[in-house]
Amino acid sequence: MIKIYFAKTGDGTSSHELLFRAIEIHCGKCDFTLSYERGKKPYFTELDAPKFSISHSGDTWICAISDGEIGCDVQLHKPYPRYASIAERYFHPTEIAEMNSAEEPLCTFFGTWVKKESVAKLTGRGLDSSLKESAVASLPLCVEHISLPICEPYSAAVASRELFVAKEIAVIKI
Repeated sequence: MIKIYFAKTGDGTSSHELLFRAIEIHCGKCDFTLSYERGKKPYFTELDAPKFSISHSGDTWICAISDGEIGCDVQLHKPYPRYASIAERYFHPTEIAEMNSAEEPLCTFFGTWVKKESVAKLTGRGLDSSLKESAVASLPLCVEHISLPICEPYSAAVASRELFVAKEIAVIKI
């Protein structure tokens, strides 16, 4: 099962502290060894450790935790004059058409962007030109928007190779 842990970070708590707090709540223990490889996302070295993905935007921090590989992203909506040029670089033509025909193109941009970034974090490929090759909806992955109980306008998404239902994801404030 996927669980999303979230926090407001205005108190100066670091992402590492929040990660270990979320892991302790999730697993009942916090004795995993965090490791990094240049250009890759962090991971725990122990075989029995859960998989996780972290994202933050503004003062909102989220962490998706699962038994399988996972990716997540959150973006607070704010004015972003360059969104169309970013979409041209990373969005599939059908996603650009959907964005351009939307009543609120910037909201549609953020909704697509968090899905793309979640996939990039899941696959470990990062933000490269391969994101433009396929529309998120056509990928053989499960990618869904998630809802957080925060006041600011935002978009958030989680991606997994395993099938899941977004409304069944537990969202936990830490």
